[in-house]
Amino acid sequence: MFVLLLSPIVLLGLLLFSIILSSLPLWFASKLLGLRKSGLIHAMAATIIGGLLASVVSAIVVFIVPLPLLGIVLGFLSYLWVIRQVYDVEWGKAIMLWLVSVITAAILILVLSFIIILFFPFTYLPRTPHHWWI
Repeated sequence: MFVLLLSPIVLLGLLLFSIILSSLPLWFASKLLGLRKSGLIHAMAATIIGGLLASVVSAIVVFIVPLPLLGIVLGFLSYLWVIRQVYDVEWGKAIMLWLVSVITAAILILVLSFIIILFFPFTYLPRTPHHWWI
């Protein structure tokens, strides 16, 4: 019974951890660009609100006009608008902030993948049979 009461707390903890982890590249990019509002709370707000707004805008556009590319572009622009509003910057700085955060996320993924491969080699090695004829 206690385990059932503990699972919502664990799920909320995992949700908070994933929000913080997904906000780190935007936070690092805002620190790197030297913005005034470069706190982790601002990055978390921009990540959550921007992701939700981009999803809603894309879904509405694709539902009304069956053009998925238009939905993607308008969803991306809405995400940039949220970054622009949260950090109080112009469009060019918002694009630069998004670009630096994407590059930071890619580097973070590569480094974490390398660490996982280095310390857990059985996760990427193919399973070979014990005998060569099998």
